Amino acid sequence: MSLETQFTTFLSKSKEPQSLQDFRKKVFSKFSTLSIPRTENESWRKVPLSNFHPEEFSDSPDENAVSIRAQKEVKIIRSEKLSGKELEFFLNSLENTFQKQNMEWFTLLSLFSFTHGIYLEVGEDQILTEEIEIKFRLEKESKILPLVVAKFGNHSKAFLAERYECSEEENFKLFQGLTILQSGTGTKLSYAGIESFGSSVFHFQNLFSDQKEDSDVKISKVTPGGYKGKNILQVELSGKGARARVLGLAPMAGREFQDSEVKIIHRESHTESSILYRGAYLEKAHHIFTGNLQIPNTCKDVNAIQINNNLLLDRTARAESIPKLEVYAENVKCEHGATVGEIDEDQLFYLASRGIDEDEARRMIVDGFLGQVIGEIESETIREELFVLIAKKVEGEL
Repeated sequence: MSLETQFTTFLSKSKEPQSLQDFRKKVFSKFSTLSIPRTENESWRKVPLSNFHPEEFSDSPDENAVSIRAQKEVKIIRSEKLSGKELEFFLNSLENTFQKQNMEWFTLLSLFSFTHGIYLEVGEDQILTEEIEIKFRLEKESKILPLVVAKFGNHSKAFLAERYECSEEENFKLFQGLTILQSGTGTKLSYAGIESFGSSVFHFQNLFSDQKEDSDVKISKVTPGGYKGKNILQVELSGKGARARVLGLAPMAGREFQDSEVKIIHRESHTESSILYRGAYLEKAHHIFTGNLQIPNTCKDVNAIQINNNLLLDRTARAESIPKLEVYAENVKCEHGATVGEIDEDQLFYLASRGIDEDEARRMIVDGFLGQVIGEIESETIREELFVLIAKKVEGEL
């Protein structure tokens, strides 16, 4: 079934506000002029999409595919129930994304055909003591396209965990997500995006984060495989004194392919950003990391650093690191570094001299290597979960 037919059928059954339906139609009109990105698109040139046929994914799950856990103070509304100022903010966020990304095929696919839309709001001065969790799960159906718009009021504090889950190992499935984070003045936000996919899931996510003055945002992304996938995380520091930290964890095995792209744009002076992305790869897993830093000549007193470290656990595994720095300003401090290598034999020798057998020594080294990322995630439950994940994913057969 063509995407146009799917879209027409969706609209005929939609119970969303008319303004949201009209927005979808506008985006689809632009989307219809674009093609799936291929090798001529710099951002997508290494992503193998020759066997990706989006029209083959036609059915999506009902509202029970979404589960939400949050304190009662948190406002959470599904898109079909939006009205008033919440609908206005939701639409403005989507419109702003559309204007900035109107040549990006996958972003527009999410904007006109998202299947499960969520609006989340944490009010000004609210200090949340419990995690917010939104989980999207795909089981029998062939696709799900979640979309989350999250607004964090001035001087609020929150932890948001967003989970994508699909265990399919046989038939191709599509998991395409879009997340928009809006952080107000003085906000302190921790976001953790955790994926759990079977070996036949195409998975893509765009995450856009905008930070106001003196905000402090930490974004952690966990991508332990799936069939073929790409994540684009774009952070804009649009207020003076804003600070951003991006963490990435990629334990992969089998023939899994993942392209991770982080783009940080400093739009104001006196801002700071840092990236730490680490992965460990077994068998024929292949990971690509691109770190893109932009500092225009209107900014000063900017500090930025990006680090990507990769551990190859098999000679057949692959990792690529592509730093891109577009720095046009003076009085800035920028650093970048990347490593790709195997387990250090000197480390193994040292641990052996302490009576630790080689298999256990390798597990300890992988734990320590990835644990530096895990240790920064501000949730004990998630930290414990991720140590179990890496033990199962990349340590079991070392």
